[in-house]
Amino acid sequence: NEDKDIPEFFNAPTIMREWIAEKLIKIKIPHGYMPKDFVPKKVKILAKGARVAKFYGEDTCSTRTVQCSLKLFDCNHFYIKQTLPGSGASPHWTIFEGRWHATERGLRLEFLLRYSWQLSRKPGIEFAVEACRPDLFCSLAWDGETERQLNGNLPAIVGTDDLFWVELVREGDTTGVAKIRWNEEEDETGNAGRNDPPSSSSEQRNGASASSASLAPPSAPAARRPEAAPAP
Repeated sequence: NEDKDIPEFFNAPTIMREWIAEKLIKIKIPHGYMPKDFVPKKVKILAKGARVAKFYGEDTCSTRTVQCSLKLFDCNHFYIKQTLPGSGASPHWTIFEGRWHATERGLRLEFLLRYSWQLSRKPGIEFAVEACRPDLFCSLAWDGETERQLNGNLPAIVGTDDLFWVELVREGDTTGVAKIRWNEEEDETGNAGRNDPPSSSSEQRNGASASSASLAPPSAPAARRPEAAPAP
């Protein structure tokens, strides 16, 4: 009934031989958790918003070449696809989904789900979506001041290492927000996004002259020169 009961359940003796014994825990997935039209590698499980950016890279994991793509969505979910080219009749894909958070130097990825997929598999028998460990986090850093490349470690799908180094380059146009890091200081100062109507300097000068003229006191009439007295 509780998480602490799981080790006791698996360690309890069974009447079957250990090499053929198999213990399973069945759970009921809440309604609406999986998309109704879910297709592996084509439909996202967690992401519901518009895509913010897409990154791609090809790096070495153990002795294999792994193609990796990262998609970010404005709902703060991400979608990672790692591909092993030349894996039999069709490539082997491993999909990760989770949440992303912007940091001062890049992104922090929180991994929630993963599954593997290959066209030759039978989904009804071999396909399963797995929950990731709650402590599975990775950080990616921007390469320079621009948002064109992310470097860091991602979970490895081959070999004995848990992580492998990737260099992901931003590509393509986005349907969502084009910029991932927002300059909050610029917004606070009011320099960004101002819609004040422009005013010409001539209008300002004319207005100032009119104001000055209206506030100036009226000028006194000019003094008349006295007329000369007639000669006697």
